[in-house]
Amino acid sequence: MAILLASAISADAAQDEAAGPRLIVPANSPIRPKVAAGDELAAAFAGRFILTGAFRYGCWEECRKPLEPGDLQLEFAPDPQLAAQLPHWQGYTTRPIFEIDNAAAFAAKAIPARTLKELQSGRRKWITGRIAIVVDDFHTGVDCDAAWYSARFVDLAKPVDLKPVRLAGDYGCS
Repeated sequence: MAILLASAISADAAQDEAAGPRLIVPANSPIRPKVAAGDELAAAFAGRFILTGAFRYGCWEECRKPLEPGDLQLEFAPDPQLAAQLPHWQGYTTRPIFEIDNAAAFAAKAIPARTLKELQSGRRKWITGRIAIVVDDFHTGVDCDAAWYSARFVDLAKPVDLKPVRLAGDYGCS
């Protein structure tokens, strides 16, 4: 059984299933909702879990030299089996893409120094691979025409496997 959280704009709209996105928290989810922050289209969750899947780390939007520390970002596409266990928005069926907070901490632990220098210098735009990381501070919401997801990197659960992978997901607002 899953928990269904209404995310409609008003009490009247909450009664109408078609009124807006609904957040589904599967019964087997490794995380639980925190106290509501009052934003019906966003939610925060408590708990740590291991996030497995494909990642992309680098700069892919408006990258100008010299790169600033915040220019390098970490995106993550969870494995489908894990994604099915995580909170998600009814009606948004594409594979979710997570933004991982504190990407610099991830890079310091996971990316070889030489590769990191190539990224920071702009000689290399991004790297991809597969990984298992420990995350917490999970958030999700709906903006524009897509659901978004984020989590905070805590530690590596397994070493990085750098290799070409394709991150396919819903980036929204296209």
